[in-house]
Amino acid sequence: LVETGKTAKESSQNFQKKLKKNSLQKKNFFFFFFFFFFFFFFSFSLSFFSTPTQNPKQDLPQPLQDKYGGWVSPKVVDDYSRYAEVVFREYGKKVKNWSTFNEPRTFCTLGYGTGFHAPGVKSVEAAWRCTQHVLESHAAAARHFRKEVPGGKLTMNLDGEWGEPLTDSPDDQAAAQIHRDYHYGMFADPLYLGHYP
Repeated sequence: LVETGKTAKESSQNFQKKLKKNSLQKKNFFFFFFFFFFFFFFSFSLSFFSTPTQNPKQDLPQPLQDKYGGWVSPKVVDDYSRYAEVVFREYGKKVKNWSTFNEPRTFCTLGYGTGFHAPGVKSVEAAWRCTQHVLESHAAAARHFRKEVPGGKLTMNLDGEWGEPLTDSPDDQAAAQIHRDYHYGMFADPLYLGHYP
């Protein structure tokens, strides 16, 4: 105490402040921990036990879903094409890097295949129609993009789970390839190779 120039009372006050600060930090940690725990728990519960809500990855206006079934209808391709044309024309001079869709496999399989996401359709056929129309919409958007945004870059953000074979057996190798084809190939192969896997 003598070396630091503080009295016992000052040291005691500093120690009390540190204790209060630590206690407050612990309270904040527990508050945020429980907040996030309940947030995720209730979000999962609501999404699991209630009707599907709008998935932000899909970004399809509800009137288009109501009018013709959304991504399962070929009409969505024309609407998306007009939308892309307007957006590229208005912002193409300022923005050069674009993405047409974010994780389309997710909203096609979960929204139209399993029904876990909006619009809650449970149909394998609907999931494949969604995939086809997303690819056609991307192609239509690309035509407008080349005209309106010269020198720009256009992509589609793909998602998936990588699969490795359990063993070197031909069956495991084939299973891993089917897994990768489903997760990546159903969008990447048509874009890069011109056909489905």
